[in-house]
Amino acid sequence: MVNPRAPHIIGIALDSQGVAVSKVILTNQTTGDIAKLVTDASKRAVFDCSSFTNGYTNGDVIEVENIGASYGGATITINTGLGLQTTTVDSTAAASVNLSM
Repeated sequence: MVNPRAPHIIGIALDSQGVAVSKVILTNQTTGDIAKLVTDASKRAVFDCSSFTNGYTNGDVIEVENIGASYGGATITINTGLGLQTTTVDSTAAASVNLSM
């Protein structure tokens, strides 16, 4: 078992349909911990799993959800043998609504 406070980095990228500066929510399916991030202008974000309140262990499944101007999701299984893991979120641009009357 890995030390739950040892760094483990996940790089997140939204695909071509994703929108920059979009909210991303990470949920550790094992512990229920949630982290919220915002992507940068390049539609990317970086998260250190040791920041989860209850840490992480090898094999934990992390659900990644993109919400806001685009939406989509992905999952990644923590492999502590890797120093860095990456995932690309398949996104769909959210429909715009005209509220003018």
